[in-house]
Amino acid sequence: ITLLKNEKGVLNAYIERPLPFKPCVAPNDAQYLSQWHLNSTSCPNADIRAEQAWNINKGRNDVIIAVCDGGVDYTHHDLDPGDRSRVIAGYDSGNDDNDPMDDLPDGPEGSFGGHGTHVAGIIGAITNNGSLNNGKNVAGVMWNCKIMPVKMVHGGDLTIRYIFGST
Repeated sequence: ITLLKNEKGVLNAYIERPLPFKPCVAPNDAQYLSQWHLNSTSCPNADIRAEQAWNINKGRNDVIIAVCDGGVDYTHHDLDPGDRSRVIAGYDSGNDDNDPMDDLPDGPEGSFGGHGTHVAGIIGAITNNGSLNNGKNVAGVMWNCKIMPVKMVHGGDLTIRYIFGST
């Protein structure tokens, strides 16, 4: 530094520590940039810092997460590739059967229609598949997990039923 400062034309010289740089994982899903909860550029303290977390772990395929809600559309292209390898068999306590499809009407006050599918997508949408399905894809928090839908609502009267205890 002293030698540099004494050189003609050098106004100032100093040493900075090199900053460690590790690129963050960013998925190629078309709607990823609009998912502010994962990585917000406009309000950085409002997100979960997903990219930094994905540098450590993107999720494991031996993790099963139950989504207890109004059902899950297990045919949705961003939840399962079509072979039920990601959205596994679940249960419908509302109709007391093994079909937890999110088939509730969307719109009436208090409706659960679409909510369980939305929650399942936030948790485990198939991530980094932006070149597929006409770019309608979002990124899930856990890239490789399995979703087990548990439908807690009866399709006819929209009342919540409990799996354990009385109905």
